[in-house]
Amino acid sequence: MVPVPEEVSAEVFQLFHAIPKSRINRDLADAADNFEKYWDRMMGVFDLTKDACTPETYAENLHHAMLCAFAANAVSDNPNDIAYHLAGASARGAAKVALQIARKTGELARLGGEIEANSGDPEYVEELQEKVDRIVSGIEQMMVGDVLRRYRLSRMADEFETDEAAFNRRVAAGHELIYQRLRARTRKRSA
Repeated sequence: MVPVPEEVSAEVFQLFHAIPKSRINRDLADAADNFEKYWDRMMGVFDLTKDACTPETYAENLHHAMLCAFAANAVSDNPNDIAYHLAGASARGAAKVALQIARKTGELARLGGEIEANSGDPEYVEELQEKVDRIVSGIEQMMVGDVLRRYRLSRMADEFETDEAAFNRRVAAGHELIYQRLRARTRKRSA
């Protein structure tokens, strides 16, 4: 998944969450047997220049990454580590976009301003930072679980919510497998 620039995060968030459930279901049915198709679509964004990436490009990239996770998961009754990495990184990417927006508006923005205004009172700043951390954690928990369930990855969502450490280990293991896959692909292109 390509990191979303902060200046377009609100639009990307709206576009990604506006993808109709009917389209998601149709694409999930197609993705179940077409991992490579969605992998290529997801990876194709890396060939674009930053200027060529629009909010629609970023939203579609998130969607394609989740479809890849579903496809990788579909090959087995037990979700594999590549599926975990794709799903975890993408769902957290969606959560990060939501947090970028939240830090500009609402309670997180208010708390950020209050922290800045009270920088001379370390105890109060620490208390405020704890509030910020709880809100951020809550947004991440909600967004990651929601995105995983939206793409029919409920078992992963359950694990994320009940044993985040185990979930994170699978995401990290999947990262290594994807890195190996990308190195092999690069070697084939250069040969």
